[in-house]
Amino acid sequence: MLGNLFQNNVKIECEFIANNNGKTQYIFSKQGIINSGVYIKDNVIIFELALSSDNTNFADEIIPLIFPFEYDKNHSIIYQIDSENKIFKITFDDEIKEIKFDGNVSDYSNVPLWIGTSNPFVQNKNYFSGFISKFKISDNEDVVSDIDFTNVNRFKILDKSGNGNHAY
Repeated sequence: MLGNLFQNNVKIECEFIANNNGKTQYIFSKQGIINSGVYIKDNVIIFELALSSDNTNFADEIIPLIFPFEYDKNHSIIYQIDSENKIFKITFDDEIKEIKFDGNVSDYSNVPLWIGTSNPFVQNKNYFSGFISKFKISDNEDVVSDIDFTNVNRFKILDKSGNGNHAY
């Protein structure tokens, strides 16, 4: 269910506090040739969606939505893809930006959704520095995963939605 997350309608809600570590920090990333996801760089937060004209994983366009960012403060985000109507909508704290797109969301069906990094297996891991207090993923129907960062064991972070979509 989480594999083709970005090819369908998806809504990711997240609350967090980020510390300034002087580096680029990913809150989450759907890894690809060009990542889709959210990251902090300098004093901005950037929401990106990778698009492909031929419905493959080779992105030929990226939509960036950018907001000013303050460290050491509570923030909330909603990252939404409406693939049917081709709308990319972001809510950062109380500000909303929405853009209509052409093409298709890049097909990253067989790659993980990373939380707190762009990809832990590459040289520039872009680890998040701070605390994520909420991370909830929904589709058109229901909550798909609701990660409980207060309930972490050595190998996984439990999904309190009851769907078994634990984070590892």
